[in-house]
Parts: sequence; structure tokens; C-alpha cells
Amino acid sequence: MEYNEQGVAAMLKHAYGVCHVKDVVVADNGKTYNVNLPRMFELAKVSGFKGYYMMEWDGGPGEPYEGTRKLVEETLKCLGA
Repeated sequence: MEYNEQGVAAMLKHAYGVCHVKDVVVADNGKTYNVNLPRMFELAKVSGFKGYYMMEWDGGPGEPYEGTRKLVEETLKCLGA
């Protein structure tokens, strides 16, 4: 498991109530990184997370409403809904 996944897995073991969902992370230097959502939801499931997922569109390409809509759709797919 790569370093970032280890960090997420460790945090999820202590998460209570909410977890933010992002599909893109923008670094301080402006570089964007895509998030492997299926893998992140797999880690949440394995950790036993039972809280709410909050959408957090982080300024990736496109318009915020459309970006959030796509994020919700991907989240529902990952949850099997």
C-alpha cells in the first residue's frame, strides 16, 4: 500500500461522523492530483466507517455545480447505489 493510502487508512480507523469526498486534490503549488475513488471507498469499507460522506469539489477542471454532480455520481457508483 502506498504512503498516502496508509495515511488515509490510519485516519479512517478514527473517523467518526463524516468523511470528505474529493476526486481531485490541488496542491499548494497548483498541481492537481486525481484521487482513486474506488480505492478510497474500499479503504473506508475495510476500516468500518459508518458515517456520512460529504462532497468536496476542490476546483478541478470545469464548473463547480457540474463537478459536484459528477462527484456525487461517482460516489454513488462506489457505494453500489
